[in-house]
Amino acid sequence: MYSDQERLERAEIIGAKLVEYRPAVLLTLCIKYGLQDDVAEDIYSDTCCYMLSRGVELLQNLDCGGAIRQCAKNRALNYIRNNKRFTDFAVDDWYGLADDRDPDEWIERHDLALILRAYIDQAETEAERTIAQHVCQYEQVTDLARAHNINPNTAAGIYRRLKIFAREYGQR
Repeated sequence: MYSDQERLERAEIIGAKLVEYRPAVLLTLCIKYGLQDDVAEDIYSDTCCYMLSRGVELLQNLDCGGAIRQCAKNRALNYIRNNKRFTDFAVDDWYGLADDRDPDEWIERHDLALILRAYIDQAETEAERTIAQHVCQYEQVTDLARAHNINPNTAAGIYRRLKIFAREYGQR
């Protein structure tokens, strides 16, 4: 679409805009989204890489301050969502079983097995049964989804439903 010379000129303009907007975007990432400074820096560097590689071709208008802010915002939200998914789902809920010799752990494992078996019995789809059968074998839901060729979004939804089912099962 653009010649090499035009691409270079566009990249220089975008690079200047990235330098200009850097302090404001970093401040927004830290204050509005509650990110630490180093995480905000990482997100902004990813934004810079994206804008310099893809923005050169995609942006029609080189007044790209809004595109820079939007890209950084989307990356921050993705970071927050992924961080929450990995810490809330896998580690905290299912993998707190440390020692095989503790009788309390046997009870927890037995309870977990009962909950998973009950969920599998009422599951309507093969994907639900697969997630429930293999949930303890993987550290992250996305790894489980990849290993069994299930859409990661579907797997995360099933996992949420499984957690809700477990809470309700515990209240019976």
